[in-house]
Amino acid sequence: MTDKDIERRLADALAKSAPDDVEDVMYRCRSSVSSDSKGTVIPLNMAEKNINVNNNVKKKNEKDRKKQLLEEYIEEQIQARKDILEFRKEENFKHKEQNIELNKKALALRAYNQQILEEH
Repeated sequence: MTDKDIERRLADALAKSAPDDVEDVMYRCRSSVSSDSKGTVIPLNMAEKNINVNNNVKKKNEKDRKKQLLEEYIEEQIQARKDILEFRKEENFKHKEQNIELNKKALALRAYNQQILEEH
């Protein structure tokens, strides 16, 4: 097959397909592996079916990826909230321990003051 034959087949394919759909044209015009064989033109309806199948697969993959990203985001948010709650519990526990210590000291001081008042 000569370059002129390829150019003619490409021109025919362009005439049959949308002028800005180069990928479709290239898909429909393919030549065989052997050098002596002729190029073949895939009918537009088969090319459209193949493109539609590819588009559906891409859309499904996109939906799956978006769903996975959303699930990961939700899991991260849940874990962050759990971490915050755990931190708050730890802080509250520390404050409770500090309050208990302060209360003990205050009781000891009152008892000491009461003892001093009783002695005098």
